[in-house]
Amino acid sequence: ISKVKAAFEGGQREVMLVSFPSDYCTDGGRRINNRLPGWQDTLPAGARVFLEFWRDALRPGGFGLGARILNFPGGVLGDVGLFVTWPEGRG
Repeated sequence: ISKVKAAFEGGQREVMLVSFPSDYCTDGGRRINNRLPGWQDTLPAGARVFLEFWRDALRPGGFGLGARILNFPGGVLGDVGLFVTWPEGRG
């Protein structure tokens, strides 16, 4: 939560909570890369903790959750980053 608070107070609009190899996703990160519905269902068990934290503690306050592929080593899907976001007026 300290990362979120520091980014929020610093005027940023998002902060990465965690990153992990896309191979950890049940579909290898394809839903995340293509921005398809249900990408949350492909997350590995360790990342689901962050999803649950967002649902329980942050979403009620207007915060969003996003995921994206961070790199493409050798042209293939690399690491996934999970990000907490908030509207501009909140930062």
